[in-house]
Amino acid sequence: MQTNPINLDKKFRPEIEGLRVIAALLVAIYHIWFGKVSGGVDVFFVVSGFLITTSIISKYNKTGSFKFIPYITGLIKRLFPSVITVLLVTVILSFFLLPESILGKTIKEIIASLFYYQNWQLALSSTDYLNKDQMKTPVEHFWAMSIQGQFYIIWFVIFSLIFMLYKKYTNLKVINVINLCLGTLFIVSLSYSIYLTHVNQPWAYFHTFTRVWEFSLGGLLAINLNKIKINRLVASLIGWIGLIGLILTGIIFNVSTMFPGYIALWPMLCAVFILVSGNYETKYGVKKFLGSSIMVKVGGLSFGLYLWHWVILSFYQYHNNERPGIVLGICMILLSWLLSYFMTRYIEKPIRTASSDKIALKKLGIGLAIQLLAIASLYFIIFNNPFEKEKVALSENYPGAMAAEKHVKVKEGVEAIPEFSKIRNESPDSTRDKVHQKNR
Repeated sequence: MQTNPINLDKKFRPEIEGLRVIAALLVAIYHIWFGKVSGGVDVFFVVSGFLITTSIISKYNKTGSFKFIPYITGLIKRLFPSVITVLLVTVILSFFLLPESILGKTIKEIIASLFYYQNWQLALSSTDYLNKDQMKTPVEHFWAMSIQGQFYIIWFVIFSLIFMLYKKYTNLKVINVINLCLGTLFIVSLSYSIYLTHVNQPWAYFHTFTRVWEFSLGGLLAINLNKIKINRLVASLIGWIGLIGLILTGIIFNVSTMFPGYIALWPMLCAVFILVSGNYETKYGVKKFLGSSIMVKVGGLSFGLYLWHWVILSFYQYHNNERPGIVLGICMILLSWLLSYFMTRYIEKPIRTASSDKIALKKLGIGLAIQLLAIASLYFIIFNNPFEKEKVALSENYPGAMAAEKHVKVKEGVEAIPEFSKIRNESPDSTRDKVHQKNR
């Protein structure tokens, strides 16, 4: 058995926890107050690529094998508790707080989020992220989680093939093969991202392959980090440059319409600068701030902050035409962190640290069953099948906007969908800016 294919030190990187906090806060701040994208999600992708690559190689160095069941079980234990919890709460709140006309779309996206294809659901439904004229569901932000889940499967396939070659050809220098594979994936994916962003940016935004290069960059950094030699002064400088550049991303660029093309290299390189800087112990480096005890503690809740903030913001915006003020926005962020804390402590951690995988998966299975039951109840019983309401549009009983035509007759006693009393509340923001006028 061959072991130690790559000299890779797996050590705790406290600055990564702080970087997660900054990325999650940027996402929440730009969503809540500016209705824009910050580049924070792209940083999460780089960090995910860095950490999962480090984890895969470290485990292979230790055991000499790389198997699917242990790999996927670890991911399920880490990701699914939070996902199931947030989606279950969203289903329940949707019953009480969502406009009737968006329930069908919401259920579709909840299912897509639960099974990690939400990015494709949004792409195929011609969703334009943050377009105010489109009604948004409380789970639209799960597109990033879906891409991340798909990326983990891609990484399993790639590294399984690499390790297979490594065992078959004893003289193979595996680090060169990994660099070749990830480097090729980086170049091809980035090129495609630049092209598709120029041709069809809304589609490119949700496309898995236009984002893979961001994970590849993190993976390349993980296996080559020890080769990067710089002095401590340079390490301190590039760390702070990376942090400042990351914070300014959403201010400098119109991320909502330019990502994920070549402009996404900006937050990517900022994250790389921070990770490289964190590899050195410096007196005044960014690691002192990002790796502080408070940032490390809060960093464990950053995933929950990302999941909860959009849910809270979405339900608020269904019933309010204006963006939250400073105080209310801060309350939303604090509430997201509070929910993340309880979710992490009482749901995620007990499952992740269960005495056996069988017990952990059993608990997740129960949660998944409850989730599916709630979705089915909302779909078939409570709302009398909202998908059916979508299907009857343009039929004899539900002619849609054609009902306004004099020659189109609607049977008496047929309920309008949505009710006339709700139409104003369900109209997009563009109809409330007092610019649209009646014809004269």
